[in-house]
Amino acid sequence: MRLDYSMVHPNWDENITSLSGSQKGEDVSLKWTMCNIGTTNKYYVEFGAIDGFKDCNTLYFREKEEWEGLLLESGKWFPVAQNDEINLQIETVTKKNICGILNVEKELTH
Repeated sequence: MRLDYSMVHPNWDENITSLSGSQKGEDVSLKWTMCNIGTTNKYYVEFGAIDGFKDCNTLYFREKEEWEGLLLESGKWFPVAQNDEINLQIETVTKKNICGILNVEKELTH
C-alpha cells in the first residue's frame, strides 16, 4: 500500500516546510500518520540517520515529542561517529544482522 501524501498536504509535490529539518518533509508525513493512526509507544528506528540531526526524519519526535529510539547509519557515505546520547549507532545493516541489531536494542531498552 502506498501512502497518498496529498492526504497529508494537498500540494505535496511542492516543497513543504519540515517540522525539524527532515530532507523533504518526511517528518510531516510521519506526524500526520501518528496523529491519525496512533501509536502504542513512542519509539522509532531510523535507517540512514546520517548524524541524527541533519536531514533526520525522527528529529522532531526526539526533540519535541520526547520519543526515544535507535538511529542507524553505516558511515559508508557520511563520515560520522557513534553518539550514545541520541543512540546513533554505526552499523551496516544486512539481512543477516538486522535481527541481532534489533534484539540487542530491545534488551537495552527493557
